[in-house]
Amino acid sequence: MEHRQNNDNQLLKNAIEQMTKLLLAGKLCFSNKAANYTKLPSNKGFVPFFKPASHRYIELVMLINGKAGLQLESETINLTSDKVWAILPHVAHCEGYTSTAASYSVLWTVILSRGVSFFISEHLGSKGRQTTQRYFVEFPQAQQLWDNGCDPDLSGNIVLQAKFFSNLFAACVAAIDHTNNNPSSWSLAQEKLIEQVKDYIQQHYRENVTIADLAEFAGYTPNYLGAIFLKYTNQTIRQYLLAVRLKLAMALLKAGQHQIKEVAFLTGFNDPLYFSRLFGKHYKQPPSLFIKCRSKITKIDSLP
Repeated sequence: MEHRQNNDNQLLKNAIEQMTKLLLAGKLCFSNKAANYTKLPSNKGFVPFFKPASHRYIELVMLINGKAGLQLESETINLTSDKVWAILPHVAHCEGYTSTAASYSVLWTVILSRGVSFFISEHLGSKGRQTTQRYFVEFPQAQQLWDNGCDPDLSGNIVLQAKFFSNLFAACVAAIDHTNNNPSSWSLAQEKLIEQVKDYIQQHYRENVTIADLAEFAGYTPNYLGAIFLKYTNQTIRQYLLAVRLKLAMALLKAGQHQIKEVAFLTGFNDPLYFSRLFGKHYKQPPSLFIKCRSKITKIDSLP
């Protein structure tokens, strides 16, 4: 087991170094640039590993070895080891294989507001798909990189691209330096994984977030992710998601600019009645009573 982990660590380190070289060589391609596409012929029999999904954050993907494909919206392209693909926010995508017998490895780089997560996704023929342990690096420019990656003008604005490259290089250098200087800390601490999951929930709380989505994002099985999340937070993932939504709902109700039904939809609840019951259970009063009490306090505060 330890031997396998050491091999995974070295492979991941080498992949990060290779991606850094490609970035320096100007080999970054954006997912909305048609000229960058090398379409995969239909007779190659591309098979996606999961249903295409889009995210609010930007991701990078690079082929390490073997043959693999990438579905971007309705197009299927051939991944090559001489390019790094930047998959822009809200672009539906998924990886896949072109032969059930062939194997491949790809490096995924997920840019989050707290840092950057690197992991390798492998197709091992008949054994299916697996991911290595993630390596998560925190660095001072993380929030700037997140902001650059979420900017809708990134792929067409040279100034934004320069800022993005600069901050991304800082992340890669930080990861390489840390793994060189701290070889025993390669494995991502479970606490950091939980922080990544929390970050994902806080970015996607309005959507229909499922444990399966989070498990896919984290690279673990749903049961394992659920177990370690409960261990470190004393909450289930669902309890945490509801707490995030209800806290935001409380803030919106305090602001007094939305009706209860609007607040429900803005915080990810499709059923306003269900929202009201949960809000009442969590805060010991229904949202309608909360608004009335807030209104009375506001009137008293406005008296001379």
